Amino acid sequence: MLESKIKVLICDDHDIVCQGLVNIISCEADLEIVGCAANLSSALTMIRELKPDVVLADIRLGDENGFDLIKQSHRAGFKIPFIMITGFKNEFYVSKAIENGAAGLLSKESPGRVIVNSIRLTFDGNSVWPMELLKNTYNSLSISHYASDTDTNLAVPNFTPREKEIIKFLLKGNTNKAIAHELGLSDVTVKKSLKNIMTKLHVDNRMKLAMVISRLSLD
Repeated sequence: MLESKIKVLICDDHDIVCQGLVNIISCEADLEIVGCAANLSSALTMIRELKPDVVLADIRLGDENGFDLIKQSHRAGFKIPFIMITGFKNEFYVSKAIENGAAGLLSKESPGRVIVNSIRLTFDGNSVWPMELLKNTYNSLSISHYASDTDTNLAVPNFTPREKEIIKFLLKGNTNKAIAHELGLSDVTVKKSLKNIMTKLHVDNRMKLAMVISRLSLD
């Protein structure tokens, strides 16, 4: 019996881009396009009615932007992963995507295999970012919200032994599936543990989590 397909919503105000993404994604047996939206209003309506698993959203939507779509969707209670897509590679967009809670960012020039694999990864709770921009973005982003600049390490919350193990694997860059395999856990258990870890550290996405735990001192 086939598992349910991952439902994907595309939000881009250029028909040629939408059609190109549809052509790429529709070839995958485990992915399904549920809609294409050209603006925030139609995208929010489709998110509410179609309940996609992953959203691919252009950063620029005419006079609107994809970051507002993330904020409005989250405010409405839809905690689905957003992959931002853009034709402009720069650190500013990466930092804005992280700050607004995106699960990743892709160039519109990304190969099809990168796009479809990114959808699968974010659906499983992982993040996808352009590595050539991520290091400088990581260094420039302020995390003073989580600790003062004078702190050598962040205060460590009361993590369970399992949560500490998951954090150590996360710091090595492992995906949820890899962590589950290494620890003999289910994917659902790993996702739940990561959610608990993020709650304890007061962060709302995986990238912010990675930034914070890199400064933790675990026993």
